[in-house]
Amino acid sequence: MKPSVVAAAVFLAGVGQAFAGDPPSPPPGAPTPPASYTPVLSPYANWSGLYIGVNGGYDFGTSNWNSTGNFSTNGGVLGGTLGVNFPYGPVIFGFEGDIDWADVSGNSTVAQCKKAGATTGASCETQINSIGTARARLGYGFDRVLLFVSAGGAFGYARAGLSPPGTFDSGFVLGWAAGGGAEFALVDNWTVKAEYLFVNLGTASCTTVGNCGGTAGVSVSLTESIVRAGINYKFSW
Repeated sequence: MKPSVVAAAVFLAGVGQAFAGDPPSPPPGAPTPPASYTPVLSPYANWSGLYIGVNGGYDFGTSNWNSTGNFSTNGGVLGGTLGVNFPYGPVIFGFEGDIDWADVSGNSTVAQCKKAGATTGASCETQINSIGTARARLGYGFDRVLLFVSAGGAFGYARAGLSPPGTFDSGFVLGWAAGGGAEFALVDNWTVKAEYLFVNLGTASCTTVGNCGGTAGVSVSLTESIVRAGINYKFSW
């Protein structure tokens, strides 16, 4: 056999082994492609901790004088919030208190407001200068969204009297509040919320003769609906 034929056969055999064997390894130091990464998301955000905030909104409701009947009240509220959350998994239990400056008022011009001693054209007027609540909250967290209900006590500072002349009986009133809303966790420790509260401030008595239509002992009751929004800063545990 000729030497050239033998050399060709050896070359072809080497090529066949190269194709039949394992692929060559990458040279030393070659980068390995990174494995794909899928982030693991928490089923709920961290709602635990103490929080403070501000709130503001609109108040609309009803005042009732037993001498005049019902009339509407409305106005704005603005104030501060303090609360704490205790999470049990996605279930959030806590307490919240707030106190708001209020510019809420309403009046009635029915005939009973024009009794002896009253200025012609006088109206029976009720005013709310401040309103606050202390409530328990119960909610459920859907990651960054917390849906909640709340209930507890309520208090306020109210005035009732004839206008003109603008003389009023005033004092603190006590009652209860209940409602619900939603809160959304923003970046880091900031949250925003929107809520509705029904507030019953009970019944006060206008005891000064002449302030409430020329008679003493007129009872004045207040029921209010508050729609408001707020922003909170949370100190997480």
